[in-house]
Amino acid sequence: MKLRTLIGLVLLLAGTAVVLYGLGAAIMELVHLYGSALSDPMADTPGVGAERGVSDRMIRDVIIGAIGVPPMVIGSVMLGMGLFGLMRRLLSPMAAPAGKKKARA
Repeated sequence: MKLRTLIGLVLLLAGTAVVLYGLGAAIMELVHLYGSALSDPMADTPGVGAERGVSDRMIRDVIIGAIGVPPMVIGSVMLGMGLFGLMRRLLSPMAAPAGKKKARA
């Protein structure tokens, strides 16, 4: 495994983890908001301020998730290039064995 493929895999995994964390945290805020509204619908709501706070936290979590998108895209491109090169080397019938150069006529 070449270094490019390894770096691509690490970037892809790290970026995916950050994206999933950000989206999961934003969805959990939404679930908590509606869960509390459904558990006691007749309760006095604290007002628009509480919902605004949930909105602000959700935006923050989505921004955190968006930070993971560039490493995820770069990692997937690097991993794809590395795997494409590996497949090309393995499937090429005229490929020289690893570490040896082709003899010139």
